[in-house]
Amino acid sequence: DGVCPASCPDDDSVPFYHWPLVVGLLTYAGVLLFWRPTWRVFLDKVCIHQTDMDKKRRGIDGLGGFLQASNKMLLLWDATYFTRLWCTFELAAFSFLKNPEKNPDRLPIIPIARGFLIMVTTFSVGLWLIIYSCVYQFQNDTVDLFSGYSDLLLRFIFGLWFAHIGRMYGRERAAMRKQIRNFSCETANCWCCTVEHIHPDTGATVDCDREYIYEAIFQWFRDDNFENGLTIFENFVRNDLLHQVDRSLGGLLTYQGALHLSIPQLWYDIGKFGGDCQGGLQVLQHVINIICMDLGYIPFAVGLMVWLTSQTRHHFQRCDCLVTFGVAIVWAVICNYVYLYGVYMPTMMSWWAALIATIVLVALAKGMLMGLCVR
Repeated sequence: DGVCPASCPDDDSVPFYHWPLVVGLLTYAGVLLFWRPTWRVFLDKVCIHQTDMDKKRRGIDGLGGFLQASNKMLLLWDATYFTRLWCTFELAAFSFLKNPEKNPDRLPIIPIARGFLIMVTTFSVGLWLIIYSCVYQFQNDTVDLFSGYSDLLLRFIFGLWFAHIGRMYGRERAAMRKQIRNFSCETANCWCCTVEHIHPDTGATVDCDREYIYEAIFQWFRDDNFENGLTIFENFVRNDLLHQVDRSLGGLLTYQGALHLSIPQLWYDIGKFGGDCQGGLQVLQHVINIICMDLGYIPFAVGLMVWLTSQTRHHFQRCDCLVTFGVAIVWAVICNYVYLYGVYMPTMMSWWAALIATIVLVALAKGMLMGLCVR
């Protein structure tokens, strides 16, 4: 149309070329809010009657049939999961039936913090890139200075938040292992017991779920003696279940999750194809930069933060905030140097240098996300 793209200095007009970012973010939000999966799921609180005690007992008695007919059990884990008798019993029953140790895909365990982190980061980075793109339209020295400093500031703020989430997750994961190792049916929580068997809204008497669950445990982990049945169940939780959960849970993020966080940057980079006067060589260089950035650098930055927070997860009573602050600074400094020497310079040199840098960054990212952080 005769309009010179943004990088050409001969024309003051700068077209907005970041529509892939805008459309991608809107589509992402639409799918997240309105997409209806076709899976059939069994959700105990919905599928087992919560007020009619006779139906509730029959639902608990039929739990084995639901679990037997299920291909997998998706566990959305938080810090309270293994303090609850209901949750622990269902997981142990599924593990007893399906033996997911032979097929780990039957028992995917996803921390709730992972979904929260991915969703907030994706939208935050996407919105920031849109604002940055709009501000970039003005293209003067003041705006460039503002953009540079604001980018550093927001990166540091994100690092503080990420470090806080990561350290908290590390503490909760360590506490989870202690909860499972010390699990006891007698001390595990039941909602009915926490309200002293009086419904807080209606004042009606609530039957004790613990009795129903004990009966189910006795049927599943059968023994001649009732007490021995509970002991067998508790030993199964403390040993077999602990091993399975440890194997399936992993770290705060996986490599696939780290790639998810790079999606807004990918949309932003795709938009740049329409914003520069590029020949074939420049297009190739731009593609190499996208591969290096989205497959290597961003997962490396995510893996580095997860690794740093896993090493500093312990709570320091007097200086815990300073530890989080220090983790964010160390992370920002390392990421800055890695971007300079691992992304920018190799892509400026040649395609093979960028390829080597990408392979190294991917290997480091996978090592930190799948190896060191799982322990």
